[in-house]
Amino acid sequence: MTELAEIKENALTLNEKAKLMIVGDQTSYEVAGSFIHGCQALKKQVEEFFEPTISQFKKAKGEAEKGRKQSVSTMEEILKPVNDSLANVRIKCKAFENEQVRIAKEVEEKRVEEMKELERRARKEGDGDLLELAQNADVTKEPEIDKVTNLGIRRTWRWRITDINKIPMEFMAVDTILINSAVRKFKRDTNIDGIEVYEE
Repeated sequence: MTELAEIKENALTLNEKAKLMIVGDQTSYEVAGSFIHGCQALKKQVEEFFEPTISQFKKAKGEAEKGRKQSVSTMEEILKPVNDSLANVRIKCKAFENEQVRIAKEVEEKRVEEMKELERRARKEGDGDLLELAQNADVTKEPEIDKVTNLGIRRTWRWRITDINKIPMEFMAVDTILINSAVRKFKRDTNIDGIEVYEE
């Protein structure tokens, strides 16, 4: 039997013994301790057996990684003017889109004011038809632009809290870092409402 086959067989034997082992008294506890020491010894034997092969692969991997880095460096050098060009023109396209949105919003705001004025006039004159027209008028204005797709222009929407008391409960997150810190510190004596502390 080769050394590797023997190691494999020993590992499987240990696994079967571990499944059957019962630790219920001092004697079995000490036997289990010896068993753990045996597992650790076999683990060391396995690591020593594979160490030369792993070292060779690490060396080959190091050389491959060096080659990969050189290729990536050359690729990035060639791509730099391309990426700079993309960024430059994307900024210009985004600025154009933003300007069209601004113009549309300006028109929309003007229409809103016009309809408010029309509503005031209708109320003053008692003109129900004019009032209905003013209240139901579509004041929305879409930007006048046929967007070109796949330009890679990124738009990031962000948010800020205006009133924490109005945020719905489903959007509130539990501070797991703070809870973990308390559990590590107080262990089974941790006292946090709605939290059960247990040991694995």
